[in-house]
Amino acid sequence: FKGLLLAKDISPQMKWNDVVKLCSSDARWNSCTTMGERKQALAEYQTKRSNEERELKRAEVKRSRDAFYKLMTSHVTSITPQSRFSDFRSVLAKDNRFFAVEEEELREELFYDFVEVRKREER
Repeated sequence: FKGLLLAKDISPQMKWNDVVKLCSSDARWNSCTTMGERKQALAEYQTKRSNEERELKRAEVKRSRDAFYKLMTSHVTSITPQSRFSDFRSVLAKDNRFFAVEEEELREELFYDFVEVRKREER
């Protein structure tokens, strides 16, 4: 039954009635004999799938932040404790790693965190 859900690409947010409409015509639907078993299997599948998607999202955010940090590290000689994001945006934006972090506000926050670390290192 869970194979059917995976094959039909059932999302973790999909409602029971929508799943029934999409899957009930498939022979695998009858692998669970009662409606309760089907609902329980769906709930387990959706919980697992939700957790997997959340973990993938976390990993992607971490990869993008790491790439952005490496970009700033490659420009470390020109980034000083007095540096401003607006001054470096055009320089950093020439690299694809700059856009790995999707939100502009987060890029700016990461930049200033990097500058703050540089300040501490110079002391």
